[in-house]
Amino acid sequence: MYEQAITEYRTAVQLGDLPEETRGLLGHAYAISGNRADAEKVIAELKALWPTHPRAALDLAVVYSGLGDKDSTMSWLQRASEKNVRDIAGFSRDPHFTDLRSDPRFQELVRQVGAPQGSQE
Repeated sequence: MYEQAITEYRTAVQLGDLPEETRGLLGHAYAISGNRADAEKVIAELKALWPTHPRAALDLAVVYSGLGDKDSTMSWLQRASEKNVRDIAGFSRDPHFTDLRSDPRFQELVRQVGAPQGSQE
């Protein structure tokens, strides 16, 4: 259902709904569907928003997680934390970051941010 999700996210981006967050979700959908070229375009768009729009850091982390790039994901999560991005507190339960939960860097960031731990159910 990646194509359907991509279509919906594209529409949301065009409508201007939560521009950084929606771009992050679109980029993640591109990445996990194997469309690296379009995921990279979204990364470029989000980087153009950074640092004026601090939320872009969290959304860049979402896209990089879809690409399986743990180092870049962690780097952007750290930047989101440093900018006190409002939604950073929930990142420890975000399913986009499941593959990082055993990473000591992720666990340290969870501790620093004071984010809730464990799975979301």
